[in-house]
Amino acid sequence: MQKRVKVSSQKEFDAVVAAGDIAICINCSVEARGNSSVEAYGNSSVEAYGNSRVVAWENSRVEARENSRVEARGNSSVEAWGNSSVEARGNSSVEAYGNSSVEAYENSSVEAYGNSRVVAWENSSVEARGNSSVEAYGNSSVEAWGNSSVEARGNSSVEAYGNSSVEAYENSSVEAWGNSSVEAWGNSSVEAWGNSSVEARGNSSVEAYENSSVEARGNSSVEAYGNSSVEAYGNSSVEAWGNSSVEARGNSRVVAWENSFVRLFFGLKIQIFGAFVMRYKSSKCVIENDGGTIVDAKE
Repeated sequence: MQKRVKVSSQKEFDAVVAAGDIAICINCSVEARGNSSVEAYGNSSVEAYGNSRVVAWENSRVEARENSRVEARGNSSVEAWGNSSVEARGNSSVEAYGNSSVEAYENSSVEAYGNSRVVAWENSSVEARGNSSVEAYGNSSVEAWGNSSVEARGNSSVEAYGNSSVEAYENSSVEAWGNSSVEAWGNSSVEAWGNSSVEARGNSSVEAYENSSVEARGNSSVEAYGNSSVEAYGNSSVEAWGNSSVEARGNSRVVAWENSFVRLFFGLKIQIFGAFVMRYKSSKCVIENDGGTIVDAKE
């Protein structure tokens, strides 16, 4: 049976590890290698290598490499490399590199790089880069870069850049930039910029700018600006500005401004402001002309 032995120096630590016991490091600095097991307390500093296991408490600092496993608690700081696994609690701070895996709880802060995987809970903050994967729950905040993948739930907030992919649920808020892709569910709110692609479902709200593309379903609400493209289904509401293009189906409602292009299907209703092009395929369409000019209106 392993014993828990208090150590205060590297020499004592090495002796405990050689005996196969668990080193208890309190306010000390040690380097752990070769499947070592460490419990760090009181501002301790640990460098872990070779499948080492570290439990860090009370502002301890851990640098983990080579598939090491770390449990960080009490404002601890962890830098994880080489497929390391980290469980962060109690406002801990984690930087994850090289396919590391992180579970963050209780307001923890995580920076994830290099295909790292992060599961964030309870108001945690995550910055994901380099194809990292993030699942965010409980009002967590995520900033995603470099083709990162994010699944946001529980009123989480996401900023997506660089072709990132986001699935937003449960009133989550997403700001998408740089060709990012967003799938929004459950009253989520999305602001899309820079050719971003958004699929909005379940009463989601979308503001689309700069050539963004939006597919709106299930009573979603969309405001489209700057040459954005919108496909609206299922009682969705769309307000289109700035040469935007809208294709509306299923009793959707469209308000078109500034040369917007609208194609209508089924029993739809459109308000017209400013010159725009409209084509419709049903005599059941209801037109409310508020002083705008209809250009090329065809049955």
